[in-house]
Amino acid sequence: MTVSRTFCRGRSRHDAGFMMVEALITMAISAMLLLGLASVTSLTFRALERATTVTGALESQSRVLAALARDIQGAARISFSGEDAPLIFSGTPGDLIYAETLTRAGERPDMRVVRLQVRLDGSNAVLSRSEAPLLPSARGVEELRFAQPEALFIGRALPRFAYVDASAGGEAIRDGWSDGAAMPDAVLVSFASEENTTSLRIPLRVNAEPACAISGSRFCTLAPVQVASPDSNAAEPIDPDDPLGWMRYAQ
Repeated sequence: MTVSRTFCRGRSRHDAGFMMVEALITMAISAMLLLGLASVTSLTFRALERATTVTGALESQSRVLAALARDIQGAARISFSGEDAPLIFSGTPGDLIYAETLTRAGERPDMRVVRLQVRLDGSNAVLSRSEAPLLPSARGVEELRFAQPEALFIGRALPRFAYVDASAGGEAIRDGWSDGAAMPDAVLVSFASEENTTSLRIPLRVNAEPACAISGSRFCTLAPVQVASPDSNAAEPIDPDDPLGWMRYAQ
């Protein structure tokens, strides 16, 4: 009876020790799984945050590119004052100067000079726009008084300008433009960062057709066509079987 009780006690202690080891192993495996799950969750949130940041930057760059396209494509072929004066168009990778003409009904055309500049502010790049009235006596950019620059873009992407020259038959991309007798066929605007590069080719309307250089010219085929409304006084089509059709058309 004494031997049996001693054997049972020894066996229960052995089982208790074995269960303790199993519990420790289970806790260690659970801790490793929780640590792995926490790491995966952290990486997922980081990737989501980075994707959100990149998407927001792309949307901001797209809005700026659209605004620049509307502005740059209307560059006018205007020269400074003086004999053999150069055209008001020059550019570098970080500086672009051109002239534009604003026309309003019943008023004289308003000629201005626009300057787009890129500068670094710490870890961010700043793209700013300023303009100055074109004085009739101005012989160069140094005689113009530009207004306070307005920031168009602030971000980590670096804006850059390039100039497309198609005068030799093929297209050549230049880093700068200083030809005072001609204007480029297009301006290439790009935003470059570690994550992505966005670019847009902006053709100059003044090189497409001579009439397109005048804002609102009806001789420019690139201008939008206005569709007459149904209740307008447009002439009705002539019925060839109607003998009085041509008479009514003449009236």
